[in-house]
Amino acid sequence: MRKNKIAILCIILSMLLLSACQSNIEKPITITVEYPSPTEFYKRYGHAFEQKSPLISIQVIPEANQSSPADLRYMDNLSAYKKLSDSGELLNLEPYIKEEPGAWKNISPIIFDSLKRISGDKLYGLAPTFSSYAIYYNKDLFATYKIPLPKNQSTWKDIFDLATRFPLQTDDGEPLYGFKPNYYENVGISLIMRWGQTEGLRFIDPETLQIQMNTPAWKAIWSRTIDALRSGRIYKQTQQTEGTMSLDPIYTGNAAMVLQSQVAAYNFDINRNFEGGKAINWDMVTVPVDPRKPEFSDYYRIEEIYGISAASERQEAAWELLKWMMQGGAVTSTEINHGLPARTELIATVKGHDLTPLTMLKATPSNHNPYDSVHYDIINAFKSVGNQIVEDVIANKLTIEEALIQIDEKGQQAVDAAAIEVSKSEENNGSE
Repeated sequence: MRKNKIAILCIILSMLLLSACQSNIEKPITITVEYPSPTEFYKRYGHAFEQKSPLISIQVIPEANQSSPADLRYMDNLSAYKKLSDSGELLNLEPYIKEEPGAWKNISPIIFDSLKRISGDKLYGLAPTFSSYAIYYNKDLFATYKIPLPKNQSTWKDIFDLATRFPLQTDDGEPLYGFKPNYYENVGISLIMRWGQTEGLRFIDPETLQIQMNTPAWKAIWSRTIDALRSGRIYKQTQQTEGTMSLDPIYTGNAAMVLQSQVAAYNFDINRNFEGGKAINWDMVTVPVDPRKPEFSDYYRIEEIYGISAASERQEAAWELLKWMMQGGAVTSTEINHGLPARTELIATVKGHDLTPLTMLKATPSNHNPYDSVHYDIINAFKSVGNQIVEDVIANKLTIEEALIQIDEKGQQAVDAAAIEVSKSEENNGSE
């Protein structure tokens, strides 16, 4: 009898939940969605949603007309999201979410925290996917050379200290690297900048574009990174020539650790079948953290954001689509290249591996990614000059003290020149 009562209660609760999620749409309606590729959107979301909600049709437009914005707006980065939310073009979604709080408990707080940080602690958009990173490591290499395994919430210093304990060659005479970063050009300066970013340092003022790297905090990072690079244990080969391809050294047994996105977790079994690939006994830990704030990560990337136009006359129907997308929609294991699903229980498993390092850290409440506030061309101009200075220090042509003076001077010149070109380009685009 008790089991029957429990079963009946479960059915009632399910019916209540279902009724709460039912759409109030009673007549056929067409909503417009802004997205770069109509084909891609229909493949990922559109066809499945229209089957589930036959009264709502979707029309995808590659570029929204500013005088008549799409019902559902698309933004491919946080800067675009901030611009639209600050200008009042997006609807505040929190009232919708509060109507069905239970439906959102399985959505990662990484999504909410990252977006609300950008838009004044309010929510004007949602992201059905996000990207994350981790340190992947070869367990057998650590065992062979009797080196302690990396741990969750390690610092950059911890990772470099482990990396430099490995020999330069395997027992078979093949090259061996303690650590491979996720950079393919300007590796030296990129590592320095990334370490500083993790620990909350800025090298450029986003308002004035003033460079300031000649500080004690930056000097300490330069010193430790240069030592690691000089050791030869940090993989810093540049991009391969066009038409050539080789596997990442973590898949060939030539790297002990690598920093990569969630995609790497799903590629170990695949890449073992390619030329040079090996069966790797691997595991993973979190990305490096700021030792003062070890519970946070600034490695989360949100590059697929949707918001409802404040001017839309079909806001309820647009919300039905967005809500469905956020709850998992048509997520499949093949979607991993688009990112991890916001509903983290839907993350595809990898047999024998715990993927929680990808999501266990909270999203940092502050953002020091220079690319989010300064034009790419400006940052890349600085990197190009800065990396040559790093190479000169490695080659003992400059001391670190001399390098820091040069990076402020030559880096500023490169930034100023790039800023002029960016301004000209934006003026020309605006006049077309």
